[in-house]
Amino acid sequence: MPRASTTAPSVRRRLPARLDQGPPLVLDGPTGTALEDRGIPLPPPLWSLGAVRGHTDALAAVHRGYVDAGADVVTTATFHAHPRTLAEARVEDPEGLVEEAVAVARMVGAPYVAGGLGPVADCYRPQDVPDDEAWGVLPNGGTGDPRHAFRGAAPVPRAEFQAFAGRMAQEGAAVLGSCCGSPVAFTADAARAARPRR
Repeated sequence: MPRASTTAPSVRRRLPARLDQGPPLVLDGPTGTALEDRGIPLPPPLWSLGAVRGHTDALAAVHRGYVDAGADVVTTATFHAHPRTLAEARVEDPEGLVEEAVAVARMVGAPYVAGGLGPVADCYRPQDVPDDEAWGVLPNGGTGDPRHAFRGAAPVPRAEFQAFAGRMAQEGAAVLGSCCGSPVAFTADAARAARPRR
């Protein structure tokens, strides 16, 4: 049975207007890599979703750090919340785990909370899911490392990201954000680009 939406009607009304009228929404940055930077173990298959139970304070601190940096949108730690992954991890209450991830994201006071759901085990086709020993070139991250799957071999220099975010804001982008492996400073840069001081 589908669950009732818990999104406040005012949020559903405000979001389209914000996207139309600006300024650009600023997304948070990578949750999993920020947790890894805090020393939180993120074993497969759940990755950042595993932090929902057992590392809630660290997860909330990551979300709060992005809000403090200027993010308008916090993404839930549900990147690996696929039925296949949840079954592989033998999660007894998958809906409860996802609801907990949403609750942690909401507790930090971001104007908007977005659900995050990545491709099946980092692949877009289940038959292409690598075994636990396989690693190589992965989406968004350059050369893969099984310990830090989305750490890019050649991260974008901060000055380059600042220039890109500024250019995108000037050209009318509705949303600005950074991707896997980027530091929280990139979120602050996107926020400054979205809301320049006059």
